[in-house]
Amino acid sequence: MAVARERCALHVAGAIALLALSACGGCGATRELRQAQAIPLPQLTDVTARQQIVVLGQTHVESEPIDTAKELLGGADDFTHLALEWPVSDQPAFDAYMAGNEAALIPLKQYYSRFPTIGAESFELLAFVRNLNRQRPERQIRVWLIDVPQPVRSTAEERRDQHMAERIAAAFASRNDARVLVCVGADHAAKTGTDMYPDGRGRLIDQEPLGALLRERFGNDGVALVKVLSPADRLWERMRRCRRFDSPVALRLTPSMGEAQRLFRFYGWRPSAARSAGSEVFDYVVWWPTCRRITPLPDPSAA
Repeated sequence: MAVARERCALHVAGAIALLALSACGGCGATRELRQAQAIPLPQLTDVTARQQIVVLGQTHVESEPIDTAKELLGGADDFTHLALEWPVSDQPAFDAYMAGNEAALIPLKQYYSRFPTIGAESFELLAFVRNLNRQRPERQIRVWLIDVPQPVRSTAEERRDQHMAERIAAAFASRNDARVLVCVGADHAAKTGTDMYPDGRGRLIDQEPLGALLRERFGNDGVALVKVLSPADRLWERMRRCRRFDSPVALRLTPSMGEAQRLFRFYGWRPSAARSAGSEVFDYVVWWPTCRRITPLPDPSAA
C-alpha cells in the first residue's frame, strides 16, 4: 500500500510539472528541449513495458538512480530479476540475505565501506526488493549479480561488459518469462560507441559497452536504455533552468537535442562516430530536481 500511495503522489506531482512545462516558453532553453514531451517518472514503467530489459545508467554516487530503480520495480509487476553491477562472487551472500538471513551482508558492508561508490542506499535497495517479494510472493524478484568476480580490476582482459551481458543472458535462460531491470554505470549502459579498458601493458583497448551487446542479442525493441542524469551532465542543468520541475520526470531523447558529449559526462566511453547524438547513446533520460550523495557505510575500523 505504501508503494501505491507514493506512486500516486508522483503521478500527481508529475502532472503538475507537465503544466509547468507548457507554460515555460521564455526560459532561454533550446526550442527542441522546450517542445520535448516529458512524462512523470511513474509513466516510464508504462512506456518501457514492452522491453524485456530496462537498463539504468548511473554515476554510482547519488541516491536518485536507486530511487528510480525502486519506482520501476514497485510500479511494474513483471520484473523477475534486478541485475546489479556487483561482483558475482558475492551472489551467495546476497541470496542468503534475500532468503531472510540478516547477518549475511555484514561482512560485505564492512568490506565495501572503503568504496565511495557503495553506500547505505545500495543495501537499502536490497531490503526494498525483499519487502516487495514478501508483499507479492507470487511475483518474486531475484537479485542477480553480473560483474566479474572480486577483485574487480577493470582491465581489458576481464571483458567486464561481455561478462555482464552473459550473466543477463543466463537470467533469461533460467526462466521463460524473464524480464530484467539492470543497474550499471552510465558508460556501460550506452547502446553505441566503445568503453576503454587498459590491458596488462597499459594500452587502452576499445570494447563494446553492455548496452550495445544487449541490443545485439535481444534486438533494438527488446532493450530500453535509460540515463539517470546528475549535475555532472550538462543536460541536467539545462532541464533545471528550463523545465522548473519539482518532481522527477523522464524524457525520450531525439537527435535534435544535441551531441552526446555535449549533453552527458562520460568517463571511459567514446563515440563510434564523430558528433553522435545523445539519442544514439541512450533512449531516455530521467531527471530529478534533487542531487543527494549516497550515505557512506560506517568504517569498521572506527568502532
